[in-house]
Amino acid sequence: MKRVRVLLLLFCSLLAGAQAKPSTPPAGKTGAFKFAISGDSRNCGDIVMPAIAADARAQGAAFYWHLGDARWLKGIDEDIANAKDAPAPSLEQYRGMAWQDFIRHQLQAWGDTPVMLGIGNHELYGNKTRQEFLATFGHWANQPWVEKMRLHDGPNDREPRTYFHWIDHGIDFIYLDNASHDQFDEAQMNWFAGVLGRAAKDPDVRALIVGAHAPLPDSFGKGHAMDDWPVGVASGRRAYQLLLDFKANSGKGVTFFGSHQHFYMPNIYNTAYWNANGGVLPGYIVGSAGAHRYALPGNAPAGSKTMVYGYVLGTADASGATKFEYREVYESDVPKNVRARYAPDFIHWCFAENGDRK
Repeated sequence: MKRVRVLLLLFCSLLAGAQAKPSTPPAGKTGAFKFAISGDSRNCGDIVMPAIAADARAQGAAFYWHLGDARWLKGIDEDIANAKDAPAPSLEQYRGMAWQDFIRHQLQAWGDTPVMLGIGNHELYGNKTRQEFLATFGHWANQPWVEKMRLHDGPNDREPRTYFHWIDHGIDFIYLDNASHDQFDEAQMNWFAGVLGRAAKDPDVRALIVGAHAPLPDSFGKGHAMDDWPVGVASGRRAYQLLLDFKANSGKGVTFFGSHQHFYMPNIYNTAYWNANGGVLPGYIVGSAGAHRYALPGNAPAGSKTMVYGYVLGTADASGATKFEYREVYESDVPKNVRARYAPDFIHWCFAENGDRK
């Protein structure tokens, strides 16, 4: 009887320990911890995203992290206007169906690979709100491991938000919401500071990867970033400084990912400003999931690319150190079921003409 009681107590202890740790996304199919990141899938995203999904899944990505701007909303996405299976909608009709289109033609392309969906500024066009975003995309913006992480941090914190984090394979993945010009507000900054404080003390966290739609200020992409509004400059610099302090005090790695600019750019914070004001953090812009592509700035760092589509594939080792590879997708990668929805010349237009061509 005594042995049974001991075994029962041991079982309960193990069960409690398991419940205390938030769950994480399923491991990648190759056994290695890999994940995919990109943003800005408006305009031609219904064509490009399935190609990205197919490549990332073939690489064994455990999840995909979308950095916002799923659909245009300011105007009608070209991939909706030119689809053969439905007449072109009016702007009002389009705004009523654009998010369902994104779910059907982009999110579902990932199959059983989890998607973590961040909010971008275009999610708030057409008088849409954060509440509508969460109501529509709660499955992807508030995955079970995100919800459990939020409740783990604060048992009474039951309402999902458009900023969130989760821990997987020793990496704390943090998404910040800068989709409107009142951000980052104090509530989000306080939350962010709390997440960093806990991560610094947690021996199971070995690195941070921080994502947001718009890049933090003073990068090589400052022409279209948090530099565009006063609150963005002030709060974005505070957020960057918090990351510098975290790295200095904890010795743990930090990497930032943004989109908003429709190109690929590595090493975005090796600028004169950050070299003179605290230091350079690794950072990337990867806004190349289908949106109209922008010209690169004249001072773009080596390795920058535009008039391309693709995503970043991260591969992490047991220490939390992660290698990042930009993987392009090409017109020939568009799946057959997607090709069936469009005339061949429109698919070619998306790859050859959808951008500033510089």
